[in-house]
Amino acid sequence: SLQELQWPLPSAPEGPQGPKASGGKGGLSGLQGPKRRGQGQVGEPQEQQPPPPSPSPSPSPSPTPIDPSSSQRLLNAGFSSGKAPWELVVRTDKNAAATWSVNNNDVANVQIDRPGKKNWHIILQQEVSLVAGATYEFSARMKASGNRRVAMQVRPVGGQSVDGGWGTPTLGTSWSTHSLTFRAPSSRTYEIVLRLGGDRKSVQVDWARVVGEGGDSSPVPPPPSPSPSPSPSPSPSPSPSPSPSPTPIGPITGQLLLNAGFSSGKAPWELRESSGAAATWSVNDGIADVQMSEPGIRMWHIIFRQGVSLTAGSTYELSVRMKASGTKRVGYHVNRLSPYENVENTWRDLTLGTSFSTDSLTFQAPADGAYEVVLRLGGSSESVQVDSVSLVGEAGDTPAPTPSPSPSPSPSPSPS
Repeated sequence: SLQELQWPLPSAPEGPQGPKASGGKGGLSGLQGPKRRGQGQVGEPQEQQPPPPSPSPSPSPSPTPIDPSSSQRLLNAGFSSGKAPWELVVRTDKNAAATWSVNNNDVANVQIDRPGKKNWHIILQQEVSLVAGATYEFSARMKASGNRRVAMQVRPVGGQSVDGGWGTPTLGTSWSTHSLTFRAPSSRTYEIVLRLGGDRKSVQVDWARVVGEGGDSSPVPPPPSPSPSPSPSPSPSPSPSPSPSPTPIGPITGQLLLNAGFSSGKAPWELRESSGAAATWSVNDGIADVQMSEPGIRMWHIIFRQGVSLTAGSTYELSVRMKASGTKRVGYHVNRLSPYENVENTWRDLTLGTSFSTDSLTFQAPADGAYEVVLRLGGSSESVQVDSVSLVGEAGDTPAPTPSPSPSPSPSPSPS
């Protein structure tokens, strides 16, 4: 849930999330646009003085124009599939409070109960993988319940705005489209951010998109550190030829996860924490109990995983049965390990209650090789109890990766 913020009027945003002192504001434009459909606790920003005006424009060559045929880089850009993988980050430690929903017209509505004092106290964001040197256009169609300012930002995960990746449009009560153009300084994962705090007026987002050259992977959490090294390293099919229609999962296919019901204790399941998150887990009567001591601000800051080998073109069903100590948002997905990327159609978020519930999805493996099944459990303090995690389908020939001796991802990942 995003909360709107009250904007001070400096010429540059506050904190490291704002533009770098050496860079200027991005090219931001406001225009009416037709409706289209596209497919924390981070370190606290430090106040800084507005950068001195650049004596002359940057001498770097003009960005290459964006090819109109360039693909949409954000998932669920028009909110036609609900919320995921968009995330509302609310700084409750700054007395901010907000909720959000997606209505029947596929519009994201951010209701702000307490806006906080800064725009970064409530943000709506999504992560995306971009290519070094490529030029992108970030645009969003928005309106508000009254005149107010918001901010649009592009930054490496946990870092400062990229050059050109910052703008502060003013919204009114009618739809308007705002955009900025930027160049990715390196091939890595970036956060596409709408900063909505500091003002109590609600914000509606019709769509938000990033158009340009695609990165090497879909937006996924950072890979484990060190990366598991399957032996031998699989050679992905040069062109995975998906069958026209996936083969149905038959009764003869078996359970591919080891200790799927925790009847044998913990192994080979792993609990991993990152970005300062901390948790412990135990198994009692065949139930895995994950207790959060510091949940982090993202679901993927605490993950529960197991490696598995899959076969190109085969169809699999992944199901999970879980509950929580209170209402809690969690997620689960499947990653391919080489190259490290999220498998299409496997990113799922769900809300747990205090009674066990089962959720499942079906997907097709794009190539032979090593994969991992991941439960994303961080972001809130409620404990999670996992009764079973099942993966049914055709086993692959590549041995599943052995658990890494060091379960903690690097503190400052350059993720997916």
